[in-house]
Amino acid sequence: MATYTVVKGDCLWGIARRFLGDGTRWTQLADKNGISKTNPIIYPGQVINLDVNGTSAPKTSPTSSTPTKPTVQYFGLQAGTDRTLFATWKWSRANTDGYSVWWEYATGDGVWFVGNITSTAENVRQSTYSAPSNATKVRFWVKAISKTHTVNNAQVSYWTGKWSTAITYDFTNAPPVTPSNLSVSIDDKYNSRSQRNTHQQSQRQTEFSSKSLKITQQSLTLEMLN
Repeated sequence: MATYTVVKGDCLWGIARRFLGDGTRWTQLADKNGISKTNPIIYPGQVINLDVNGTSAPKTSPTSSTPTKPTVQYFGLQAGTDRTLFATWKWSRANTDGYSVWWEYATGDGVWFVGNITSTAENVRQSTYSAPSNATKVRFWVKAISKTHTVNNAQVSYWTGKWSTAITYDFTNAPPVTPSNLSVSIDDKYNSRSQRNTHQQSQRQTEFSSKSLKITQQSLTLEMLN
């Protein structure tokens, strides 16, 4: 006999769709398990017999490969920044309504603080967060949110998503901050001394040139006398 144990968030329609391939067959599951069709309430831990109409349902879940939580693809500093984190994730499942995103930060004393809780649309699989200046670490989670549908006048989810595995960024391992525009200043005292030395050197060169000119003139006079 094939059975299924109910977990939080399940409904007969979803169980029928998952194991019998057709959500409308939930009434057959209700009849098989003695559940009221006018008030088909099931509870976590309840065991549902999946054998209906003499035909056994698959003994293994056909959705075993269906993802239950997103996979983080990239997590790190956003290009051109030193405090803004950027995350992207992978997810593919029908009836996805959007995503819940959770950011936390720590300040080095072992205590984590909520940084930001937000949501994105189904086609937006990325999020950014600017960490405060005293944050030493930041961690991130994301969870897919299911669309809902009506079952017996009640809105129920198609499936129950789970939070992704937490991923943490440590600012102590971050690359060094690029310095701003560099500038060079010359001390006024040094600059004055340099100018004075240059002036003195120029004077010595002028004196030497004058002496050379005098010697040349004397040599020319001697040659004319001879």
